[in-house]
Amino acid sequence: AVLLAYGGNGPLFAPGVCERLGIKDIRLFHLGAIFSAYGSAMSDVLHVYESAVAGGERRAAAQTVGEQLAEQAQTDLRGEGFDPAKATARWEVTTPGGQFAETGPLMDRQALGRLLKRCENGKAEFLRLVASYQVKRTEKLARSAAAAKGPSLVESRPSVLGAKGELPVHGWELLRGRTLSGAAIVDGGTFTWLVPAGWELKVDRQGDATLRSHRGA
Repeated sequence: AVLLAYGGNGPLFAPGVCERLGIKDIRLFHLGAIFSAYGSAMSDVLHVYESAVAGGERRAAAQTVGEQLAEQAQTDLRGEGFDPAKATARWEVTTPGGQFAETGPLMDRQALGRLLKRCENGKAEFLRLVASYQVKRTEKLARSAAAAKGPSLVESRPSVLGAKGELPVHGWELLRGRTLSGAAIVDGGTFTWLVPAGWELKVDRQGDATLRSHRGA
């Protein structure tokens, strides 16, 4: 297995996690700090609402509960700046005989009724609404000039910037195309990589890296 460590902080903890799991290879990315933020920003908006259905007439009770959940979903989406008319709803009804589902526009007030009619032979016991709003995605993720080309390598220039405790701190920019044995710390400005003793870091010309454990080899 290979662990992909992203975020500005993730690579600090990755080696310890891998040692516990018996994983010897880690991939590190110089744009790793962006992955978390970009991924969150480009993920679809998703809200889940659930409710048990009580009452003598389960179909009528389920209809009432469902309308309340739909109103809550619309309120929440509007509060976040999204148009509920463009949202999708997945209705799920649990009955003693099984589960039934139907997907359609959130604003379609007839969708739940159609679903309840399909399962009218079984009493509705539980109702679930998954309301989602699809976020527009860019066709291409722009690459920075540094990521595409990188600075020219100056082999004679030392990469050590200083020390943190007993560990040398290396500048990421000057490690492109190089190999580094731990224990050491790599400072990339927006990220920090930890290279423990017994691990070896290989940085490619793009600035991404492979961190491999040689313990027990």
